[in-house]
Amino acid sequence: MLKEFRKRLRRRRLQRRADVHLISFPKCGRTWLVLLISKAIEEHFGVSGADPLRPYRYTRKVRELPFILPHHDGGPEFKRPDELNTDKSWYAGKKVIFLVRDPRDVTVSSYFQKTKRNINYQGSLRDYVYEPVGSTETIIAFYNIWARNRHIPKEFLLVTYEDLQRDTAGELRRVLDFLGLSKVSGE
Repeated sequence: MLKEFRKRLRRRRLQRRADVHLISFPKCGRTWLVLLISKAIEEHFGVSGADPLRPYRYTRKVRELPFILPHHDGGPEFKRPDELNTDKSWYAGKKVIFLVRDPRDVTVSSYFQKTKRNINYQGSLRDYVYEPVGSTETIIAFYNIWARNRHIPKEFLLVTYEDLQRDTAGELRRVLDFLGLSKVSGE
């Protein structure tokens, strides 16, 4: 119980400190985007040794970098649509990069994650599509909540997995510019 409390405190501290929140529903390609950003930072600034999945750690070596915190905004994959947090006032004054992916692809990827990797779902893909917790309806509700609240952050950038896949260099350039890293090469 104490360990969980410490974990929540640490997460809150990181969220308060973040200049930029990189938010996505799980299985939208966030890890890929974070690694692209980290690789660009490493090559431009000549730094290494930080965990590339935690780009905020580069600020220890390069002070002018924004504190970039990737997360899923409260674990939506474990919630029903009516349980999702609709209050995004926490992000006022912050920048948000919101990564989305076709909900059908997210659903299929989530299904395989839950049945082959985590082994916490036993049903068929057909059943999972209608699963009330973390499946298609939750994904769409999560996207819609952010669509209605995109005006709350100081700045908001919508990135799609499909565009990132189609034009990786161009989309990475947009992300780096949004981060205030215009001089960092995205290639």
